Amino acid sequence: MKPQRPQRNTLCTPKEFPLKDITERIISCVIEVHSTLGPGLLENLF
Repeated sequence: MKPQRPQRNTLCTPKEFPLKDITERIISCVIEVHSTLGPGLLENLF
């Protein structure tokens, strides 16, 4: 018998979070830019 995973607590239901689809698309784009360009400034600015 496989161990069961604990149920994930959701912060809100889809009814309470109507912008879920656009938020996922934005985050996906940000991840793609980060993986293409890298993490940004690596040196200390001060």
